[in-house]
This record gives sequence, C-alpha cells and structure tokens, in this order.
Amino acid sequence: MTTCIQSEINQWVADTFKENQFKDLSAEIVGTSEQGEGYLGNITFAKVTGVPFSGKAKEFHVVIKSEKRGDGTTNLSPVQLAYERENFFYDKAVPAFQEIEKKYGINITQQLFPKCFSTLSYEDQQLIVLQNLKSLDFELYDRHQPFDMEHLKVTLSNYGKFHALSLAYREHKPKEFKELFSGLPCAMKNIIELTKNSVDAAEKCLYMMLEENQKFKAAEKLKELLPDGVTAKIQQMLRIQEHEENAVLVHGDCWNNNYMFKYPKQEKTLPESVKFLDFQVTKLSSPVMDLSYHIYATASEKELAQLKELLQIYYSSLSSMLKKLGCDPEKVFPYEELIRQWKKYSCFGFAMSSFVLQIVLLEKEDTIDIEAMGGENVTANMLKSNNSLNKIYSRLSALVEHYLEFDDF
Repeated sequence: MTTCIQSEINQWVADTFKENQFKDLSAEIVGTSEQGEGYLGNITFAKVTGVPFSGKAKEFHVVIKSEKRGDGTTNLSPVQLAYERENFFYDKAVPAFQEIEKKYGINITQQLFPKCFSTLSYEDQQLIVLQNLKSLDFELYDRHQPFDMEHLKVTLSNYGKFHALSLAYREHKPKEFKELFSGLPCAMKNIIELTKNSVDAAEKCLYMMLEENQKFKAAEKLKELLPDGVTAKIQQMLRIQEHEENAVLVHGDCWNNNYMFKYPKQEKTLPESVKFLDFQVTKLSSPVMDLSYHIYATASEKELAQLKELLQIYYSSLSSMLKKLGCDPEKVFPYEELIRQWKKYSCFGFAMSSFVLQIVLLEKEDTIDIEAMGGENVTANMLKSNNSLNKIYSRLSALVEHYLEFDDF
C-alpha cells in the first residue's frame, strides 16, 4: 500500500493550519492504516505541533484521509466521488445543520462527528483532515464481535438525533434543503459496481454455506426474494429510497469500524458516547438505509430478536430531538411511517450485510485489500477463507433466519 511521504504531510498540514499564523509548524507521522481495514484511500495519523508568535506551543492530533495516487485508483470515479462526498458533508451539510442547532440551542453535530480541520482539493487528489478521536479516549469496537445491546442503544439513539437534523432542516427550510441535498449522485451505487465481483462471490459463499449446513429451504426462499441477485437488489433499493417524501441525509456506511466509543474509566461495557465516522457515501435516503444496514451488520442473533425494541429506541430519540428542534414528530415522521419503510427497505441492510460481514469477519491472514476487490482473485480468496468460515456462518445464519422469519410488528 502506498503511504503518504513526509513532504506531502507537511504541505497538507501547512494548508490546513495556515490561518492559525504559527511561526513554526511541524508534523510527525505516528501511524497509517493497514491492508484489509476497508478504506478507500490512505489513512495517516499525525501529531501536529504549532508554535505561535507568543504563548505556548499547541498540539493537534489528526487523521488525514487522502485519495491514493500513482497507483491507478485516482482514475476511478467511484473513489473520487467518495472523497467529494465526505468533503461535501463537512463543508456544506454540517454547517447547514448547525444553523438549525444554533436557533434551538442544541449541538448534535459536535457530539456526533469528529472535528474537521480542513477539506483540501488538489489537481490530482482530495483529502480531509479530522481530529484523531483516540486523543480524546475514543476507541474502536472489535470488528470481529457483534455489538451488544448497550452499544446498539447508543448508536441507534444517536442515529435518531442525526436523522432528526435532516427532518427539521427540511421542515424549517424546505427550499434550502432541496437546493443542498437533492440530486446528489449515489456514491454507494458506484462503489457496488466497482466491487461487483466481490459481492457476487459473497453471494455464492452465502448459498454454499447454507446448503452445506442443510439450510436448503432458507436458500430457496432467499433465491425467490432475490431473483436477480444481491447486487441487483442493493442497486434497486438505492434507486427507490431517495424518492421518499421524508428522506434524510443518511450515514450510509454502517459497519463496526465506522463508530468510535468513549467509556467511563474502568468500564468497557457501557459506552457513554459515540462518534460516527466515514461519510463517503452519504446521500438522501430512507432512514431505514442506515437502520437496516447498521442492525444487520453489527447485531448478533440475540440482539436481532429484539428488533422491535431497537427500532423503538431509535424512534424515541428521533421523536424527542424533533420536538427540541421545533417539529411535531407525528406530522414529520410518525412511528407507523418508520415501520412501513422498514418493511419496504430493510432488504437493503440485509443484502449489504450478507456481503459486508464476509469481509469484516475475515481473520487478518485472510483480509482482502479493497483496492483489489474488483478482481477475480478476490472470488477465490473469499471462497477459501477457511480460518474465518465458522464465525462468518454463525452471523450469516442468524442474519438469514431473522430476515426471512421476523414479522413482529
């Protein structure tokens, strides 16, 4: 994997902090992302030290997400669009939401998202400089483990707050909402096209595992529900969701590694807060795009059985925040509408998770570089990743059973 060289980092840091007017500015690279971590681009961790003309030096712990260049990936429009989209989120969407927050004395965006120091665009590369949340004692959850109920309560209640911002912004500023968010190209659609070989391979793996474990009826029922395959179902769901009257700006990429949690000291089972990461595929869509993807990609069989409670946790938070933002939840987004959309769109989360879980749960020796996910070698690797198969099958089996059987509304 190509990593960022020191001279590039120095330039990016200088451009990021130019308005601070430091007499001296330095950057120390303290880490980079590894193959298999699921990133479209380079991730560089750095400690920036700025010395002002008077006073003490200041330290900034940053994460730099940069488009790869020099290896062909910068010519892939899905990758370019993903970086454009995250820059749009921090440059345009967050400030728009902050207008509504300021009016009602609320600060959801600061609670939910890392601080953005800058978004930078060069002739052949885009990047974003964010606060390194590890410096604030936030940490990732083990991606090989499902979220327990306590973690799901925190993430879902905060999805309620996040989605409430969109609904309130549309309610109070419909013209501005339409101008800002309507017509955003679907970055996820392009990424699914880019990784189609891998999605197709994952579908083969799914049916293979079901049939090898004598789940013939489940396999047949699934084929009836997905006659054109997983890729086609994902694309169909992406097309139709954005036309919902109460579509919101969604997170869009809702697997384990896109959340960082903060815990009380000496207590790792009860998260007190969460930050959402990676808005490279954010778009207008049904809230169920986030909810179904998140729940199916992170919950185990035990938590999936409590789906109704999970949706109620989400809706209670959404409703409460809408009221604080001067909206009537029953008018803007009643609970019955949430359930209607779940029944219509939750197939998206199921289809995405049937693929994503097979990547997320791979052991380190089996990990697949996202750069190679369009190649035929990926199909072979996924089909023979024996070190991870038992764990993957356990999660996929629970996913399939829940999706096919749950109807407790």
